[in-house]
Amino acid sequence: MDTKKLSRILRSLLVFLVFMSACTLVKTQKIDHLTVVLNIDMLDATTRKMFYMHDDTSMICRINNTVVYRQSVEFTQYNQNALKNGRMEFSDDKSSIDERTNIHRFFIYKLGSEFGLVFEPQSPQSKGTRFKVDSLLKENPVFAGGTTEQDDRNKLLSKKVTKNGKVIEKYVNPGVADINFPDTTTFEFDKHWKSEIDYSLSKTLDKSSGQKLTRVNLSFKPVLQQTLTGGPSLPKRSIDMRILNKAISKSDLDEIMSVLSRFKKNEGSLNQ
Repeated sequence: MDTKKLSRILRSLLVFLVFMSACTLVKTQKIDHLTVVLNIDMLDATTRKMFYMHDDTSMICRINNTVVYRQSVEFTQYNQNALKNGRMEFSDDKSSIDERTNIHRFFIYKLGSEFGLVFEPQSPQSKGTRFKVDSLLKENPVFAGGTTEQDDRNKLLSKKVTKNGKVIEKYVNPGVADINFPDTTTFEFDKHWKSEIDYSLSKTLDKSSGQKLTRVNLSFKPVLQQTLTGGPSLPKRSIDMRILNKAISKSDLDEIMSVLSRFKKNEGSLNQ
C-alpha cells in the first residue's frame, strides 16, 4: 500500500477515535440534581418588621464524586433616585430600582473532603475561596436537608390523595400559644419520587410514611397587637419548603459545567 495513502488512513482513524471518545465522554457525563424552593413570610426579630423571601431557589448536584450547591443571590441595580443627600439609600422603592435579578453562588467539594471552594457571582475569574464543608452544612439548613418532625400535639385535620398519587396531610395544633410555633402544618408525600441525590426534608417522616416527603408548609395565625407585649400586630405568616425533580435546562447545565471546570483547575489549593 502507498505510504502516503496509509498515513492518511491512519490520521483519519485517529480523528475518528478522538471524536468517538469525546462523544462517549459527553454521553457518560451524568449530573444528578434536585431543586429546593423556599418561601418565607416571617417577622424579623431585630427590626420587628415582616420579612418576605419568595421562590428562593437552590440546586443540589452531584457529578461523579463531586457535590455542587448552587445558591441564588438577589442582585439589585439602583438608579439615581436612590441617591438621597449624597448617599445611596437601599430600599424596595420601585422608582429607585432599575433591575432586580438572581445571580448564583457555587459551593463545590468532593465527597469525603473536609474543604471545598466557593465561587462568588461578582468574581467570575476568581480561583475560589476555601470553605469548611461541615461548617457550611451547619449554617445552611437548606443544603444540609431538613430535620422536620411531627409535633405530638398535632391533630390530623384532613388527608387526601391527588390525581397523580401525592398524599397531602394537614394537621392542626389547637393548643398552640407561642407565636413562634405554627398552628397548621401540611405535609406532602410522593411515593413515585425518584432521585439519585441523597437528600431529605425529614428522614424520620420518609421512613415512617414509606414515601418521600416533598413539601412542608408551616402556617402561623395572625396575632393582634394587644396580645403581644410592645410588639406590632402580626399578619398570617408561613414557611414553605419543597423539593423538585425537574429536568435541568441547557443554560443551567452550561453554567454548572463552567464553574465545575474552574473548581478542577483550582482544587489543588485545598491541600495547601
